Amino acid sequence: MKLINQILFFIAASITYARVDILKANKCEITLNEHYKKCFDYEGITMDNLESYCNFYHSSNCQKLYNEGITILNDCKVLDLESRSSVEKKYVDYFINFEVICSKNEFNQSCPMAYYHIFRNSNQSEARKVFNQYINDTCKSKRCTEIAIDATKKDIQLFKGSDYETKSPVDSSSLNKPYDGSIVNSEYEIDYTLAFLKSNYCSSHNQNSPYTNTYQPQTTNSYNTSNASSKKIINISFFIILILLSILI
Repeated sequence: MKLINQILFFIAASITYARVDILKANKCEITLNEHYKKCFDYEGITMDNLESYCNFYHSSNCQKLYNEGITILNDCKVLDLESRSSVEKKYVDYFINFEVICSKNEFNQSCPMAYYHIFRNSNQSEARKVFNQYINDTCKSKRCTEIAIDATKKDIQLFKGSDYETKSPVDSSSLNKPYDGSIVNSEYEIDYTLAFLKSNYCSSHNQNSPYTNTYQPQTTNSYNTSNASSKKIINISFFIILILLSILI
């Protein structure tokens, strides 16, 4: 009987402890949303108001959160390492997206992947074609390519772990032709994307003058404004975009 009581006490204590952890994590997220909502709020973003969103992202307040982590808030300091990592992972994902959305080329034009994140084609049959072209257009700018490489590396580290070793899912000859994500298994497409962006083929397409992206979306972000429930899809990271595309094909 004594042993049973000890077991029951241990179970009750574990449940209570888990509940406390959940409450702490929720309080941390509420505080984050109260103080830093504009740092990672994608709702309603269009090319017309992009600059104001990016100004918030580049503010010292948001950059402090990005560089120092959520422990700058007292409500987040009390979390254990596992809970803190879980919450932080979510918000780092937002920041990686903003790095891409706010990216500019050498001529102060928005990078191709910025357009892709904001104006996602709702036509599923066109999704692969559009994504492929945006990756290829990225190679027109050395700066945009470097930003895309950095974002891809961060996504790999965030979702696959810092000890993940990128693999070579394609023959080197495949890096001497335009990007086509359909030639690799979805599991390794992010590896292929990184390899392609770092390839000589990609860098050989860098241009020294302003250029036009292959896909020119409308000024109004009709995809966001036509369906409020769809707005949150922009929050998906570069890595998750690759997975979704593979599912659509």
